[in-house]
Formats: sequence, C-alpha cells, structure tokens
Amino acid sequence: MTNVSLWHMFLLLLGEAFEALVGNRYRTILSLLGVAIGIASIIVVSSIATAGKAEIFKELETFGLRTFWVYRTTNSDTSVGVTLAGTGITTADYKALLNRTTPAISHISPVLDSNRFSNLASRRSKSMMVKLLGVNQVFHLINGDLLSHGRFFTMNDIHKRNNVAIIGSTVVEKLFPDSSLVIGQTISIGDHWFQVIGVLEEKSREFVASLGVAGAGGSNARILIPYTSYQKNLAEPDYVQFLQGQASQLDQAENAIQQTIALLKLRNNKALQYKGDNMASYVTTANNILQSVTFIGITAAAVSLIVGGLAIMNIMSTSVIERTKEIGLRRAIGATQQAIRIQFILEAILISCAGGVLGTLMGLGTIHIASLYTTSPISVNYAGMLLATFSSFAVGLASGYYPALSAAKLEPVEALRHD
Repeated sequence: MTNVSLWHMFLLLLGEAFEALVGNRYRTILSLLGVAIGIASIIVVSSIATAGKAEIFKELETFGLRTFWVYRTTNSDTSVGVTLAGTGITTADYKALLNRTTPAISHISPVLDSNRFSNLASRRSKSMMVKLLGVNQVFHLINGDLLSHGRFFTMNDIHKRNNVAIIGSTVVEKLFPDSSLVIGQTISIGDHWFQVIGVLEEKSREFVASLGVAGAGGSNARILIPYTSYQKNLAEPDYVQFLQGQASQLDQAENAIQQTIALLKLRNNKALQYKGDNMASYVTTANNILQSVTFIGITAAAVSLIVGGLAIMNIMSTSVIERTKEIGLRRAIGATQQAIRIQFILEAILISCAGGVLGTLMGLGTIHIASLYTTSPISVNYAGMLLATFSSFAVGLASGYYPALSAAKLEPVEALRHD
C-alpha cells in the first residue's frame, strides 16, 4: 500500500466509502435528507429575502431616494413665550427659497395636503374620497411620479391658477369605468371643477406607508392640482402645509433640510421651530427590518442544517461500532490510522455533499414554483447558494471527524475480538 500513489489510494478509499454508504442505503438516505432540507432552506430564504429587498427598494425609489420634507414642529414654540398658529410656511417663504442659492437643493415644491381622504371627487353619478395635493410644476421630479397619459403642470398652470388636475389610476377606475377617454374630461372636487390633463402611473407603496413615509398612503387615489389653484379654491391665499424637495446628491439630504430650516427660521425671526425628514432615514429603517427578518430565516435554516449534521455524526458513530471487526481486520493487514480516518471522513463528506446537491435542486425547484404563483420575480441568490454549498461540505467534515478519529484509534487486536 505504501507503493501506491497518494491519488490512487484516495480513489480506493473513496470507492470503499461509497460501497459502505450503499450498504446502509436507508440510513444514508435519511441523513442525506436532513442536510438537503437545511441547504434548500438557506437557498430559498436568502433568495426570497433578496427579492423582498429589491421590491421594497423599488417602492422607496418611487419617492426618489434624495427626497426630503420640512415641516413646522407640532410642539408649541416656546422661544417667544407664545404659541403661534399656522404651519409656519407661506408662499413667500417658498419663493424666497427659489431666489436663494442653496447648493444642496435640486428641486423644491410647496405641498398643500388634506392629510386624509376628506375630499370628494365626482363625475356624473360616480364619486369617491380622494387624497388631494396642491403642488408645483417640478413635484413629479421630486416625488418620482410618471404619467401613463397626458402631461404635467407647466409654469403657466401655476401662474394662472388653472383648474387642471392629474389623477391616479384608482381615480380613473372609479370615476371613468366606462370611458377610455380621460384626458380633457372634467371632474368636480367639492364645489369646484377641474379638467384632467394627466393620469399617474400606478404605484405600489404598501411597505413604505407602513414606515410612515409622508404621502405614501393612497398613492393611486391621489389627485394633484396646482398649489395656486388649491390656495384659490380650497385654502388661504398664502397657505402651505409643508415643503418637499430633492437634494442635489444622496449624501446632501440632511444639508438640504438644514439649509431650508435656516432660511425659514431667519424669515420668522427664529420664532418658530421646524423639523425635517429624508428618505435616507426610511432606507435605514427598511434595511434594519429586512436584515432582522433574513437573520431569523437563515438561523432557522441553519438549525435544520445542524440537525442534519448531527444525524450524519450519529450514523457514522453507529457505523464505527458496527464495523469494528472490519476495521480491526484492515488494520491487521496493513491499513494505517490515517487511511481509516480518511475513509470515514470521506463517507461523511459524501453524505453531506449528496445532500447539498439534492438540497440545491430542491431550493431551485421551490424558487421556480414560487415564481409561477407570485407577481414579484424571485431570482436565485447566488451568494446564498455558495454559502449553502460551503455549509454542506463543512457539515460533512465536522460531523465525520470525531467518528473517524474514534475508528482510527481502535487497536487491531481488540477490534478483531469484538463481536
């Protein structure tokens, strides 16, 4: 045996390991399944987590990741000893921002928002409660809005306070169920009539709405009108509820907020307090939630993989006891401790690798079937699959080492005496 090349010896040991596993095929299959289920779980969980993250960030991107909001605080302003009424933001404040050089701000819009579905929109015999927003001509750039039909507001619409509206897809379904012609039609909002000039593309914002992002709820039941028309028909002439803007760069969002707040405080002699939000904070929140969910899923999958490893260790320990006489005979005719140890480790690795292959196929099959029954695409997370492959090899090596060590330490004479 000493004259045989190392490679040839390895192949011989591999063949003997395979024959031993085939001889105990039912026990081998049960151990193999434990590993396969763990591997499949890791692949499926990591792939679903990756797909979920992609869908959620797609929702976040519907706002634009550079979006920020500035409001007056809801707390009483104590710096002047009295509580001042109003939102603390006027049209003049907004125009002052436009006329001032603010490097961190790319676009900004006043927003007049009812904050709830309190506006009744009607057309003929159809009506529904809608979320009405008064905005400017660049709001769609800030908010990531796209049109399926029509056009956005122009400066002319803003200056002339035109009664024009851009409506969401749900509004179209409710108010125009029997008409393919929407652009140019009129709808009433309260006591006022507006001509439809655009239809917003449908958006999914269920997750970001749960995070409390401003304007996330009812994104498809919105109606946008010029903020000047809102002021003319439905509010005070100078009323602005809050400002929504777009930072020039992703890392400039906080600077954009501070520049806006500084100007507002300056114009109000520091009598009012303001606060700001930006998408970066919601991105962080979403990341934390996803990482926690993924960690829990991977941990659960890892537990099943560990159980599979323990099953392999059990079968190998049992195999050592059952094959004690065989081990003694092999040692008596010249097999070294290293050869015995390698054979038993190879048996464990063969089980885990076979389980890894089966688990990979099971995981890929599960992902494929899930993709057929979901609207969101689920693609394979190759990092998760690589982790699963490495795990299957590591489990086999770890679970086979102790039984292999025990088998190698058996003394030939004592082993031959074993019944």
